[in-house]
Amino acid sequence: MQRSFLGKPNRSGVPSILQIEAALALARQPSLFEVQYTEASRMRRAAQEAAIARIADGALATWGAVDACLSTTLGPKAVTALYYRSLYLTRIDHPWLVAAYEGGSSADVFQSLKNTVLRQTVDHANAALSALMHVFRRLLVGLLGEPLTERLLEPVGVLPFKAY
Repeated sequence: MQRSFLGKPNRSGVPSILQIEAALALARQPSLFEVQYTEASRMRRAAQEAAIARIADGALATWGAVDACLSTTLGPKAVTALYYRSLYLTRIDHPWLVAAYEGGSSADVFQSLKNTVLRQTVDHANAALSALMHVFRRLLVGLLGEPLTERLLEPVGVLPFKAY
């Protein structure tokens, strides 16, 4: 007769329904490895979400500062036009930027970029934002020349054109 760790089987050697339910409940409990893996995955996801949130906030702050610096000289419509042209050109290598290009109104141009960045990975966001700034600077240098562009963007702290 086979013995169960949950108690004695009935006379015919068949475990009772309570013994079967208890054994199934024990079998459903996750192993220590599964618990640790799940916790590590959750922590990794939380860290990635925090990192992408910092990147998105930084992008919003940087573009807001660029807008503030250039709007006094070029006008807000010209800055917005340059920004949209930069988005349009950058979306070729980073197709997900189409959402920022199509999603923004004149009131929340940069908020649309932030919302789009929040849905990306850290690597994709960093690559696209660097490319976007590079294209924007290239357009601005083409219009104003490098010395004036450097002087206008100096308060923002954007890296010089040659560093890209």
